Amino acid sequence: MALPKRRTFPGGETPHAHERESIDHALGQLPDRDPFYAWTLQELADPSTGQLLEIDLIVLGPHALYLVEIKSWPDGKLQGDSRDWRWSPGDGRPTRHYANPYRGANHKAKVLKGRLTSIDRELKSLRVEALVLVSSKGLDPQLDRDGRLHVVTRTSFAGAVEYADYPGAHDRAAHQRLP
Repeated sequence: MALPKRRTFPGGETPHAHERESIDHALGQLPDRDPFYAWTLQELADPSTGQLLEIDLIVLGPHALYLVEIKSWPDGKLQGDSRDWRWSPGDGRPTRHYANPYRGANHKAKVLKGRLTSIDRELKSLRVEALVLVSSKGLDPQLDRDGRLHVVTRTSFAGAVEYADYPGAHDRAAHQRLP
C-alpha cells in the first residue's frame, strides 16, 4: 500500500526533514485505488482576512476530503485537552505550550470547503474534515478525551481516512460515501 506519484499533487517544498518524512509516511499508508488522491504543502488564501493559510496535506478518501495538519514534535510526551497542549521533550529542555492545533486545522478546512463550493456549487455536499496527525515515532501522546478529538497517529492515520475511524468522527461518517 502506497499512494503513487500519479495520485499526488505537490505544492511547495519544505526545508524540514521531519515534515517531509511525515508526509511521505502518510502517503505510504494510503491505498493505490479510487477515490484516494493527495495534495501536499498547499497554500490557500482566506478571503475573509486575506491571510495565506499553509496546508500540510489534503487527502481525498471515500467518506470525506481530509485536511491534515501534521505535528512532528520529536520524542517526548504530549499532554493536553481541547484547548492547550504541552510537549515535554524529556531531555531536560523545558516544556513547551501550544494551542490545540485542531481549531486552526478546522478553520482551514472550513475555508477550503468555502473556496471549493464557490468554484462549484455541486461540491456543497462534500464533507471536508480536519485531522491532526501526531506523526513522531517516539512521541507519547497522552491527551485527554477532548484533546484527542480529530487527532490521529502514524498507526491510526490510514484507518481514519479510509474508514472515517478517528476520535470525534460522526457516527454516520463511516456509512456515507462521497457522491
